[in-house]
Amino acid sequence: MSSSDYFTAEYYQDNPGSVYDNSSKDANIETLASDEYWILDRVGTSSVSVTLSSDASRTDSIGEMNDMIVCHWNRSKWEDMGNSSYTGDNTSGTITSNPISDFSPLAKAKSVSGGAVLPVDLLSFTAKSVENVHVELQWITASELNNDYFELQRSSDLKTWEVEGTIDGNGTTTVMNTYNYLDYLPLSGNSYYRLQQFDFDRASEFSPIQSVYFDSKGLKKEELFPNPSSKDITIRGIDASLIVRVVNTAGQDLSHLISELSTGGDFIQIDIQKLPIGNYIAIIGADILRFSKQ
Repeated sequence: MSSSDYFTAEYYQDNPGSVYDNSSKDANIETLASDEYWILDRVGTSSVSVTLSSDASRTDSIGEMNDMIVCHWNRSKWEDMGNSSYTGDNTSGTITSNPISDFSPLAKAKSVSGGAVLPVDLLSFTAKSVENVHVELQWITASELNNDYFELQRSSDLKTWEVEGTIDGNGTTTVMNTYNYLDYLPLSGNSYYRLQQFDFDRASEFSPIQSVYFDSKGLKKEELFPNPSSKDITIRGIDASLIVRVVNTAGQDLSHLISELSTGGDFIQIDIQKLPIGNYIAIIGADILRFSKQ
């Protein structure tokens, strides 16, 4: 955009049909949003992509974000300005148009054909608790277009989301791909998982949300001490003949960085000095114990 160009914007929480003819529209426009519109004016000549937001506190849903498009009133009808990318969902999200050169009224609409060209064809996304030890997540893609990476996100309340892990995508491919991730530190009770997929240009989209119930009462946190520790840990109440594995919160096996100091019938002492500072999981048979390295 030219440095001398600038824009002015006004927001109206009103039906654009009260001012403009909502029945006059491109064939790809199924339903115009009836509760808000924007007036965007330009001084200059730049063509820009425009991002409009959705929020459940002020707007009603007329469709999923990937079906939404930005529309422009061209003085005789509403025209489809596309959906080059979107974020979030219809309760809190955004859609971005293709480049626009003629401005004035803008609104959201549900398209007939679907707005966004999806970079990833997601066949499935599942989450399940495995033997009350960890949560296993798997997703399968039929094809990918400019897929940089996935963020696996987790929430306890569907409001606040945290990034659980980052998994590389496969760029552009028409081959089916299966992705797996183990959450060794699941939340107790009900929790929710979703994927946010990022293109190389950082455009993103969200997967459907999956829920899982995890019962943490069977975990044996009290059997590992001291916790946290900077030098060594002792694990009691286990079969000391079993092999101890240590993984980080991303599921990476770092067992080669630990060594056994001493052992007895039901305990083992482990040197963890070579582990980087962070949170870890010790896996002994079917048992899982959490600890932190200082």
